[in-house]
Amino acid sequence: MTFSGTHLIPGTQDDLIRGIRHFLADTQGLIRAETGDDYVYAIVKDLQQPSGVQYVLTYQKFCGDFILQIQGFYEEIGQTGVRDNMVAILCMQKGIVGNEDDIFAGWSRDPYDDTITTGALMNQSEEEEYDEMFSGFPLSMCREFIDCVLEG
Repeated sequence: MTFSGTHLIPGTQDDLIRGIRHFLADTQGLIRAETGDDYVYAIVKDLQQPSGVQYVLTYQKFCGDFILQIQGFYEEIGQTGVRDNMVAILCMQKGIVGNEDDIFAGWSRDPYDDTITTGALMNQSEEEEYDEMFSGFPLSMCREFIDCVLEG
């Protein structure tokens, strides 16, 4: 991390990712983290009890002597797991997920480090390529929002 004025700003994306991971609980996982010239943001997955997922967006823009922060909470409401189930079937049909020993092999992974195997890992259904198919899904809406913010 580098020091700029009165704020600690992650120097690289790796610094940001490492900092976020330090604070993740066992029921959380990193979906996306990005650094720009004057901003950082992250999307974290948080497993809810008794079921469902909440995606938490934290965006910070560094504006001279202050930081503008936006937080968004995008939660599955009602019937949960629809996107997971539909994408799982697609991935199994394409041979992306599953093998003879484990039908879910390849389903979950950390998006930045394949050696991380704990926590609420990102799964195939959370890949951005499925957002268009599930535009009303919380993660799709979260990504759409942050894309609008970044475009100005």
